[in-house]
Amino acid sequence: MSLWTMQNKQILDILDQDGIYYPDFQKSDYLHKIPKLSDLYNYFLTSFNAINAIQPDDQSGQGLIFCFMGYDYQTHEEVHADNFLDFIHRHVAINSLWEHLTRNPDNILLEVDFNHEFFNPLMLDINDFQILMPPVQALPPYTEDDLNRILDDIQTGNMPQAIMPSYVVQAHLPYLRPENILNVYHSS
Repeated sequence: MSLWTMQNKQILDILDQDGIYYPDFQKSDYLHKIPKLSDLYNYFLTSFNAINAIQPDDQSGQGLIFCFMGYDYQTHEEVHADNFLDFIHRHVAINSLWEHLTRNPDNILLEVDFNHEFFNPLMLDINDFQILMPPVQALPPYTEDDLNRILDDIQTGNMPQAIMPSYVVQAHLPYLRPENILNVYHSS
């Protein structure tokens, strides 16, 4: 499964030195800038750890790497985009987030390959994630029942049926190793 994630280039030094990178929400620049996302991020982390039987320790289970991929809802398969940045720019649902992430010149775009057979990456459409961002409101076409169903699906590890498909799916990784990285690109 090919996933794409925007990370600070320091991650490459960590991978080179330690051979593995464990995310930690306590160290997240994004959460420091937008602390109101903390409850939502922790909901994902708690759900991910429970579903994947991860017992948090000093390094693992303290955060998640947020990734993206194109997704075809008819075939339930990954869309292989030849140029991921073109794909992102064609999908309005993620444009403002992407603009925020690419403002930092120290951020890099990583194409990663991860065998999801051994864990559940808690996949969901980016629109469904965004409707859960504070302040949470059931704006049409979403209803309160939809919001509750999405939260229940996350907690049980099921991919929610997208209400308003964007064709950009968010997935989550517990760590990265050098062998997971297929390519490194500048963020622009």
